[in-house]
Amino acid sequence: MEPAEGRLHLHLTWDGQHVCDARVESSRPLLPCRVLEGRSAAESLALVPRLFSVCARAQTVAAIGALQAAQGGAVDQAHGRERELLLAAECAHEHLWRLLLDLPPLLGQPAQASAFIALRHAYEAATRGPLARTARADPLPPAGFQGWSAFIEALSDLLAQSVLGMPPSQFFEMHDTRRWDDWRHDSSSLAARWLQAVEAAGAAVEPAAGSACPRLAWPDPLTLQGEIAEHLLAEPLWSRQPTLQGRACEPGALARQQAHPLLCALHLREGPDRAASPLVRLQARLIELAQLVGRMRALCEGDDVMSWTVSRPLPGPAGVAAVETARGTLVHRLWLDLPGTGVRQWRTVAPTEWAFHPAGPWATGLIGARAPDQNALHRHAQLLAHALDPCVPYEITVHHA
Repeated sequence: MEPAEGRLHLHLTWDGQHVCDARVESSRPLLPCRVLEGRSAAESLALVPRLFSVCARAQTVAAIGALQAAQGGAVDQAHGRERELLLAAECAHEHLWRLLLDLPPLLGQPAQASAFIALRHAYEAATRGPLARTARADPLPPAGFQGWSAFIEALSDLLAQSVLGMPPSQFFEMHDTRRWDDWRHDSSSLAARWLQAVEAAGAAVEPAAGSACPRLAWPDPLTLQGEIAEHLLAEPLWSRQPTLQGRACEPGALARQQAHPLLCALHLREGPDRAASPLVRLQARLIELAQLVGRMRALCEGDDVMSWTVSRPLPGPAGVAAVETARGTLVHRLWLDLPGTGVRQWRTVAPTEWAFHPAGPWATGLIGARAPDQNALHRHAQLLAHALDPCVPYEITVHHA
């Protein structure tokens, strides 16, 4: 039986040496936000966290961004910072869920449930009030951003003591591949063990040349207001298989962190195809986790940071907003009935549709790859899917040519 949120069916055709074909079949609902249409804007917004249980905070921030753009409203600085904190905290939570609970069993290691549960309690305590305030546009409490400190310190301690084995800021400043190699092989941290296991699993699989996709990070306002918004209005099926300028793109941590000096050095050392391996994608996620600690501290202190939110008004009245999530770029586009109180149309495109496009990074990363046996291929395909992080269950089937 298919889960309500749908499932990805991932198919590989293998001739005993090479992957001849990679297909993605999705049973995800095409237009899950239809239930938001025909309601008042306030009613629709209140339903968003319940309709989108995965990344509910990012979904709410994107929804209110699109709604405010359609209504011509402006976001004050304090509320904008709180929304950025919600996005950053949820991104860290989702990354650690995948790393502490999902990845270790794929590598034959025990899940780190107790560490994750302790962090989750701090996360829920920090985000519960801000999420409700964001959905209702309530004023911030007199204490301002003090409620975030416990979660930020819990995240920093977990990363330093268990995951990275060093302070997050020190890990983020690890720019040299030689130093990275030494740390991976000498550290007793969880991350070093994961990277060693992922590297060993991928050593036998040779990627095809030219398998990397263009990367999507922080769509510029003109692209959001133009190509993306126009596709969402005119082509309902585009949400299932989104493209930019006719090409599938890769969202997520690797796209956002691609300019980090270590990832640039790995690109030069490994070549463009191996630089998109599960190993490098895992490292990008770890880099981002380390960066998120500093990002949240800067937001609490009022420092300038690059926004993870872009919103623009559209004719209609309508609005579009994009936010960054752990999995990548999430877009909401809505169109209001005149005089701007009811919702006529509401459409979204989620990061999973980018990452698991039929010509996206999972498929192109495997077509033409060389594997010594079916088990090695299946494990590599699993690790690649995990690195791209679909927001629904998936299954992988290897067919013989």
